[in-house]
Amino acid sequence: MIRTNKPRFIPEMTPKAAARFAEKIDKTPGQGPDGECWIWTASKTHLGYGYFYLSGRQAAHRVSWEISNNAKIPAGMFVLHSCDNPSCVNPGHLRVGTPKENVEDKISRGRHERQKRTHCPRGHEFTEDNIRRRPDKPHQRECKICRRAYNSVYRKGASYPSAIPAGDLA
Repeated sequence: MIRTNKPRFIPEMTPKAAARFAEKIDKTPGQGPDGECWIWTASKTHLGYGYFYLSGRQAAHRVSWEISNNAKIPAGMFVLHSCDNPSCVNPGHLRVGTPKENVEDKISRGRHERQKRTHCPRGHEFTEDNIRRRPDKPHQRECKICRRAYNSVYRKGASYPSAIPAGDLA
């Protein structure tokens, strides 16, 4: 699912819809990492996030936060899980955060997509000797071999070839 900062409108919850929502939650103790998660038992995305149909598809954890707080989620904000369980809809585990806080949360828990990469796009292995971290973005890794090749070509005034095989740069 592509995340954007556009406002997400969740319609008003009717009593019938609230009852339907509650039917889809399993509050059995002992679930989740801390044993206090309320698990969404209905439809889920491939990443495990629940969704609920209320005038269209809505993220179940966002609906849960709005019901429990009796407030709308501010535009451009995310609902974050403190339990790191995507199918949890326990309002005690949910908080509103900025997109930046969402990314920092993913990085601190080792769930960011780019953290799983072991090689750069040109095939060089990411090792501590071969990565450069920018001071302004310490969570990002850059291949030193590719950076040296780019700087060398750039200083000569030529354009950098985008498809150099890994063996030609080392």
